[in-house]
Amino acid sequence: MRQLLTPILVALLALAPLAASAQANTKPAAAAFNAGDYEKTIAEITPLLKRYDRDPKVNYYLGAAYVCTRQNISEGIRRLKFAQLKRFVADSHLYLGRAYQLISEYELAIDAFGKFIETTKNESLRAQAEQWQTECRNSIPLASKIFSLRVIDKYRVVPDDILQAYNPSKEVGTIQHNSQFFQSDIDPNGILFRTERGDAVFFSLADGNGREKLYKIERLLDGWGDMMPLNGLESDGNDKMPVMMTDGQTLYFTSDREGGMGGYDIYRTIYDAETRRFTEPQNMGVPFNSPFDDMLFVADDFRSRAWFASNRETAADSLIVYEIVWDDSVIRNMAQSSEQIRLAAELHIDPTAASLRDDITTAGAVRKTNFSITKEEKQFDFVVNDSLVYTQWEHFRSDAARDHFREAFAVDNLRDSLRQTMAAMRQQFAQLKTDEERNTIIADILKIERQIYSLDDEIETKRDAARQTENAFIEQLAASGNYTPLSEIRIERSAPPIDWDALLRPENFEMFTSLPFDEARAKNADLHAALFDASECADLQRADSLCAWAGIIALEAIKQSENIETDAQTAAQRAERTAQLSLASAMLYNEALDEKFALYIARYQAEIDRNADIDFGEIEPLRAAAERDFQLVENTTAADGADLLAKSGVMKKRGVTQLERALGRLQSHVDGSFPLPQKNSNTAQQIVVADIPPTTNNVAAVNQTPEPQAIAAPTREIIATTTTATTTTVTATTTATTTDSGLPDATATPANGKPVYRIQLGVFRNKPNAAQLAKFDNITAQPIPDRGLTKYFCGAYATYAEALSAVGNVRSSGFDGAFIVAFADGQQVKLSVAQKMEK
Repeated sequence: MRQLLTPILVALLALAPLAASAQANTKPAAAAFNAGDYEKTIAEITPLLKRYDRDPKVNYYLGAAYVCTRQNISEGIRRLKFAQLKRFVADSHLYLGRAYQLISEYELAIDAFGKFIETTKNESLRAQAEQWQTECRNSIPLASKIFSLRVIDKYRVVPDDILQAYNPSKEVGTIQHNSQFFQSDIDPNGILFRTERGDAVFFSLADGNGREKLYKIERLLDGWGDMMPLNGLESDGNDKMPVMMTDGQTLYFTSDREGGMGGYDIYRTIYDAETRRFTEPQNMGVPFNSPFDDMLFVADDFRSRAWFASNRETAADSLIVYEIVWDDSVIRNMAQSSEQIRLAAELHIDPTAASLRDDITTAGAVRKTNFSITKEEKQFDFVVNDSLVYTQWEHFRSDAARDHFREAFAVDNLRDSLRQTMAAMRQQFAQLKTDEERNTIIADILKIERQIYSLDDEIETKRDAARQTENAFIEQLAASGNYTPLSEIRIERSAPPIDWDALLRPENFEMFTSLPFDEARAKNADLHAALFDASECADLQRADSLCAWAGIIALEAIKQSENIETDAQTAAQRAERTAQLSLASAMLYNEALDEKFALYIARYQAEIDRNADIDFGEIEPLRAAAERDFQLVENTTAADGADLLAKSGVMKKRGVTQLERALGRLQSHVDGSFPLPQKNSNTAQQIVVADIPPTTNNVAAVNQTPEPQAIAAPTREIIATTTTATTTTVTATTTATTTDSGLPDATATPANGKPVYRIQLGVFRNKPNAAQLAKFDNITAQPIPDRGLTKYFCGAYATYAEALSAVGNVRSSGFDGAFIVAFADGQQVKLSVAQKMEK
């Protein structure tokens, strides 16, 4: 027997090294994970996946790292659940709970945290789990109703530069850093709010325990009063970033007080004049708040928009500022599912709100988040199981499951159309005055309502069929070892063919009109005629015509999507037609913008080369910003889909618009004059004058310097251009001639022969709007012979500095390309010559 066992033992000992080698070496990943370097953890684990994809430790560390970095959370859940299935639990309940919290599955998160708390011996992790569990319990009632928001745009900023992404009207008030108002030991980067009248300042200050609390100081006749705490807002947390609405009662602020969803949340409170206290603060809920830091809500009722910031999409060293529509359409509705809550909190940009975007001038700290256009833009959200969510058609493994879901998707679109129709009919019902009219329409409303209910059941049936079929197929793949994780699926798309001959026929369009082509023919005609030759003008006209076609096709797509079909097959055909129109519109729009950009940038560079002695510093940033916009989306093609292509078109449009503004400033090259200073000019630069509060007898936190006071030039940058000089206008002599426009000739100068500085509004084929011209004094004109164009000017100033102080107001009044010119001895002269004469 002993002789028989010996060979077996020898064989087993020989196999032991092989068994050990079959275990993945996760020590480097574990070390990185324990050190908090989750990106390195993922990098260490990824090479092991191909060989050790079913190793529980590999799955645990990869899943936990995915959750900690907030990337691919659904895959992280799948990996962690697999590790549990293989009896390798470790701290997987903690990270599973966090993952569920991040996707708004609060009940599942509470359960997972509870299991971790029951078993862990790590006190610090237990405290973290208890905090997250409390946040989930708080989030359930807060997420029961969600706001419907339309996101106009997103801006990525570093925390210290957050205010550069906010652009409220002057009537709202001023949001600024403490350092711009206080000159003491108050946190210079803290944020305060000053009312539109400048008579009150709201700010935060650390108390004796180091917690931020909210205060207010008011301006009195002889200076600033004492600072006063905001009564009614007491808490054990930090309260900061207060912003008072123009009604003088509604206050928004940021706090990490108990009862929030996690991190800092945005709260709203109302001032009660009778009790002289603020009401109990209300958490704004989803989607304003999240498990991360959300802050600084600023609303602009005058322009129907608002801003707030969050780090839910970023690392700790940056924030996203969301610009949203803020009007009567922002309402709060009951949440129907955790999926609806999750989608609302993701705050995707609404393409229909793109026209509301502003150009924001920054020092370079603000970066548009949609510059990084992803090739994996969501097409839908389909929960296959509790650890797998599909967002692309290519994610389906089973063709049969994909077909089931396509049917559900088509019926879902039909249901949405019926819901829109029913909503419109209900609005119409509310406006009717007779019972007969009401009875007629209520019958139709009830009929559509019944259709929607039946479609609900049909959608769920088809979705369930897709889910069951897909899960069964996944099990087969896993059993055979052929399953590919979602993160490894590479999606390559090609653009669907478009029959352009059939598409571009006016008779095929319900929404065709020649008006967009007429407008395109007139658009920028003056600019093109002044700077481009006949061949280039023809190319630009073609590009404008393509833009017109793109607009017509986009309208047709909207019209098609609004048509209601009660038959699912017909609805699916309409949906396919709508998708094709949307893609065609985006393709034409991008082609047109590419063509215009190429012509514009070539002309701009030619003018740069032709005027090498001119300082282009004032308009060069426009050219640089335009090129940046194009470089960031230059690889976007029709294969990426209509939505993605439309987003790139929006960015390209910004670039083209910036170049149009730059070329408008260059338009005066045509007749030999140029209104910019020579290089190495000694023209004095103006600086911002700080608005510092006057002497006060309150705490030392307030600067003891009279108001206003000029301060030294900032070390970082010039923030704005202002002046306190008194403007001296010169009335031009107008006895010489008048132009065909009926206005005085712009070349008229005073009898003393000194130069007169004027502001050129632009070059126009038709006379500018009379109401706009009426805003300015000394309107003059100068025709360009044989061109059918006329230059228009306003103002008459004795010095260049006086004209410089007025040009900003002219630009903000609708003449973006306005600039300063000089006349002497009846002739327009280069600015450098005029400056020499002035000396």
